[in-house]
Amino acid sequence: THIITVSEFQKTEIIELLGVAPETVSVVYLGAEPTFRPYSIAECDDVLEKYNLGYKQYSLVVATIEPRKNFIRLMQALQAIPESIRREYPLAIVGDKGWGSDAIHDMISELEGKNQVVRLGYVSEGDLPKLYASARVFLYPSIYEGFGLPVLEAMSCGVPVLTSNCTSLPEVAGEACLLVDPYSVDEIAEGWQKLLTDESFQKDLSDAGIQQAKQFSWQRCSEQTIDVYKAL
Repeated sequence: THIITVSEFQKTEIIELLGVAPETVSVVYLGAEPTFRPYSIAECDDVLEKYNLGYKQYSLVVATIEPRKNFIRLMQALQAIPESIRREYPLAIVGDKGWGSDAIHDMISELEGKNQVVRLGYVSEGDLPKLYASARVFLYPSIYEGFGLPVLEAMSCGVPVLTSNCTSLPEVAGEACLLVDPYSVDEIAEGWQKLLTDESFQKDLSDAGIQQAKQFSWQRCSEQTIDVYKAL
């Protein structure tokens, strides 16, 4: 009778690809748990010690390791950043192995050997918010997303975000993230380096991200879902 989806981008795809009448599709955005918030260095000490990371001393990506998440270009962008910066702010990768990822893992292993990448694998729900909040920058240059929950979680934690300028991600990011072409290694590298080194820019995006994230909540998600049911 009716379809609920998580972004305007996804709504457009449903209408175009499946031939569904526009009036039978509603968009209800997702939310982030209250545990995703800024944390002080003291609050993060135990988690950082566990993973051998320093507060605001690493870049972070949270994603299943698979082609759709654009890891090859992300690794190429990392190698385009000056080596001194790469060593000072290694890339921490949170996420399990996905499909078609052998070539990605080979590349990650090579950079891991140079102390420029740290592979954390799966992390617990309790650790994840503090890993976000302790990062200097969060990277999510995904090629395709229906929503992009990690971007919302990172903004909620006050970490500046670099993400893609396509699919659903601009809807989540608003004007609070640095948007880049996910197919351009140069754009990813330049944006990443700027976020790592420009403290004023970091603060602007951190503050804007916290405000943008307030527009999304599970409370609002549930109320809008109920509204659809009532209307039917």
